[in-house]
Amino acid sequence: MKKGVVLGIGAGLVLAGSVMSHAANCNYTMDYFKKNLPFPTDKATIVKQTPIDNDICNIILKVKTPYGDTRYVSTFAVKGNQSVIIGAMFKNNKSLTQKTIMELMAKDYVGKFSKYYPSHKNDFKKATMASYKPKKWNGQTAFVFTDPLCPFCQQLNTGLKEIADATGYRIALIPLPVHGPQSADKIKSFICNNKKFDDYVNGKYGEVKDCKNATSIMNTAWNIEKDLKVMGTPTIITTDGKAVFTPDKEVVKEVLNGKSITK
Repeated sequence: MKKGVVLGIGAGLVLAGSVMSHAANCNYTMDYFKKNLPFPTDKATIVKQTPIDNDICNIILKVKTPYGDTRYVSTFAVKGNQSVIIGAMFKNNKSLTQKTIMELMAKDYVGKFSKYYPSHKNDFKKATMASYKPKKWNGQTAFVFTDPLCPFCQQLNTGLKEIADATGYRIALIPLPVHGPQSADKIKSFICNNKKFDDYVNGKYGEVKDCKNATSIMNTAWNIEKDLKVMGTPTIITTDGKAVFTPDKEVVKEVLNGKSITK
């Protein structure tokens, strides 16, 4: 018996469990979810089932929202207990379910991007508000969709140059003000004050300003984000078909260096 698995459910309830030597037989169907969930499941499908122990299965659902985008939801089913748990699983201080969801999201984004980018290269150039090219550039670009008020973006910003230098990717910043008007104002100020890459990653946006160039960059960026259904920040997509969604610079470096199955 291997101990150390924790299931986090809802806002605060936590169940501590054990990983058993016998795996559960995970063969659930959508009928199980239709019977137990109080909301429509007609636009949901099961994409992955993983045994946790001899009684528990982790089941990842792919759900189409009313807005047309796709979300992945981590659920758990317990043998003999006709119920569904929605939440995350943690082990050794890391979310195992989040890793799976990131991998699934990466495949989706890479698929869409590979079809979209060849005919929209110029749009990506127009939507870039700042960039950094390492001395040993590998000829590829990592587009980073970012928001100045996003705390995870701020965490990632401190390591962007290190990521570029370690992987050879040029870093191109594309604005995605998910935090509303205040974020948009900071982006406009950054662009209109002709600030540089170092200014952005250090949170120096300049005095409040608005200008036609900012409107053009943000409108172009918005069209890209709408077409690719980029919903959150930070989102990183590369020109050679990799995607990652984390502020952890070490994970980003691993993905860009081809050491992760999220490629």
